[in-house]
Amino acid sequence: MATTKLSIETRADGSGTLVSNQTLTFGQGVTVYAIGRDDDGAFVETLAADSWGLIDSTDGVVSGDLVPSMDNKSAVFTAALDGSTVVNAIATIDAVSTSAITGVLY
Repeated sequence: MATTKLSIETRADGSGTLVSNQTLTFGQGVTVYAIGRDDDGAFVETLAADSWGLIDSTDGVVSGDLVPSMDNKSAVFTAALDGSTVVNAIATIDAVSTSAITGVLY
């Protein structure tokens, strides 16, 4: 099995689901994982993302609200102020840069 797809999911072992829209309360965090899957959608590996970031952020959401892990296989988003955002992960799969996004986090 070769990794062909990147997704951002709720569990590191591939048994989770795609991160969907969710509402967080002040100080609440959510951990997201860069998951590699094959063409059939089977779990292959937890990927070390080339980069993690926030896109389409509103109001008080800032880049520092997302903290990648030391190995870049996961990141924690913590709701610090009102606003919304989308988490973006970029990973290289077979020399091609691939991007995945989450649902909107409020």
